[in-house]
Amino acid sequence: MRVRCLRHGRRFASKAGKWWDFRSPQLLSGYNRLIKEQGHRNAWAQALALLAGLRQRKQAPDVHVAQKLLATCAKGRKWELVAQLFHELPLWHVAPDTVTYNTVAASLLKAGLWDQSLSLLHKALHSGFRPTVVTYNTAMFAAQKGSEWTLALALFQEALDKDLQPTTISCTAAMTACDPASLWFEALGILSRMLVGDAWPAPDLTCYNTAISSCERGSAWEMALALASALPEALKADVFTLSACLTACQRSAHWTLALQLLRSFDDMAIQPDLVAYGSAMAGCAQGPSWPFALHLAEEMQSAGLKMNTILCSALMTACESGMLWAEALALLTRPELHGAKADVLAVSSAIGACGAAFQWAIAVALLFQLPERTLRPDAVAFSSGIAASANGSQWAQAIALLQAMRAEEVDPNAVTYSCLIDACGRGSNWQQAFALLMELSTSRLEPNEGIYRQIFAAYQAASQWQQALALLQHVAYT
Repeated sequence: MRVRCLRHGRRFASKAGKWWDFRSPQLLSGYNRLIKEQGHRNAWAQALALLAGLRQRKQAPDVHVAQKLLATCAKGRKWELVAQLFHELPLWHVAPDTVTYNTVAASLLKAGLWDQSLSLLHKALHSGFRPTVVTYNTAMFAAQKGSEWTLALALFQEALDKDLQPTTISCTAAMTACDPASLWFEALGILSRMLVGDAWPAPDLTCYNTAISSCERGSAWEMALALASALPEALKADVFTLSACLTACQRSAHWTLALQLLRSFDDMAIQPDLVAYGSAMAGCAQGPSWPFALHLAEEMQSAGLKMNTILCSALMTACESGMLWAEALALLTRPELHGAKADVLAVSSAIGACGAAFQWAIAVALLFQLPERTLRPDAVAFSSGIAASANGSQWAQAIALLQAMRAEEVDPNAVTYSCLIDACGRGSNWQQAFALLMELSTSRLEPNEGIYRQIFAAYQAASQWQQALALLQHVAYT
């Protein structure tokens, strides 16, 4: 297709040369007009063929034609051609201006080359040309692609300092930069200025959703719900609005609110998506509310939504809370049927479910089957297996898992040591429990109150009262 377009363009250029075989100014004007005409049609191949014909006559396009060529290739997603044409501008005696830099930077950004886009705009901003709000918008999005959140906010402030009027795109980009950094208060400040006016644009639904998401990540669930309830009448909440509110409730362990929000989807004629169901299920999975998570999974599948890894992990957590070890094992076979692959966290929850139901042997078997699933056990998986061994009073098995953990070069964490000491305490092996405490003390980790309680329990089970008293005095002086 591209070859055919180029051939057609060459024939078109040849005819153009015959039509405009006059003086150089007339020839240049004719070619410029034809190139711009092909640009309006988004016919990048024909436009480039005309450019080739112009070069053969030792002529160069003017700045407006060069911009049209760049824009045409950018619309055709030909970023390589855009970059090549940009570097040829000096040969045409065309100085790049604001529009040129904006076009090339946006094309590089769409191609995923955020670093090159940001580098180009950085060069432009320090070369004396006058940037526009579009320039800063592109720079902010490029910075976000590279997870340079602080830089994105600094660019937004720089645009304001230059008295450039922000657009809704500018404000959304700035609030999006606040999201990963948990700067929800700053995001609210931007939204507030948009509401006040002051030459700032009125916020649209995307702006509200971005601010709500920022509050959700900052654990400000009350503010997230307040923003959703304060939406203007002209703006109606969509699935992204309510999903962000659901996640906020889930993060703050308000599972009853999460369920109420999920039920409000029907009242608003909104179909919940996987994110909405996942947030509600994760909020209900832990503690006594775990049956609701299983019910939501059935409801979700009845609505035609397929299971994914995150939902599978939430269900596993629910099974762990309900000690439903058989159901957890069955779930491990379901993700493959629905196109989702069980991850380490999901299998760790299944191990925890088996351990909570005193099925320590099955839990340990699941742990060692992780490589068969092309998964590498991490500290969470090993800790779940050690906790299962502790529930089964299998302290020797717990120590063996610690050795396997070190063989896999996985560093134990405080939870790991807590489970190990618990296992030794249940097995009345207070010497091993004390050795683990000393090992923990020499590491970068610090014993917490729960670990000291388990050590005391181990001493109590072995009737080692003097040791318990000595440890109590040690804790009192540290």
